[in-house]
Amino acid sequence: MYGVDLHPVLGEDSVEYFLGLTPSGIILLRNKTKVGNYYWPRINKIYYKGRYFMLRVSEKNSEERTHGFETPSKGACRHLWKCCLEHQAFFRLMATGPPPLSPYSRFRSYSPPSGSEKHTVIRRNPPPIFQRTPSR
Repeated sequence: MYGVDLHPVLGEDSVEYFLGLTPSGIILLRNKTKVGNYYWPRINKIYYKGRYFMLRVSEKNSEERTHGFETPSKGACRHLWKCCLEHQAFFRLMATGPPPLSPYSRFRSYSPPSGSEKHTVIRRNPPPIFQRTPSR
């Protein structure tokens, strides 16, 4: 499937599934067929313990259910958990925040000018004088 981040898991009935991370939520695939769909706004909690990955989801009738899946390894489980958190944070974001107003940005170094530098910052040089010639 295009645009879906697939992760292999075992379901509660020891059947092989794929959890797919999409912009709308998490889908559950069995033999390339969608058997479950969990939307980001309905997912209340995403957590893992060892090799077990869990989703706490609100149902339509305001009932909470926990769905558990087993991953191949602890590292794979942590990777799936991290990917889910990143997808959920990105796709639930409605708008970005305003840019920082401070001159102290994270990506540039800034130090206030010292006494001798203050004069060079304020002084402006006159524009250079030059003769223009047409190109050939």
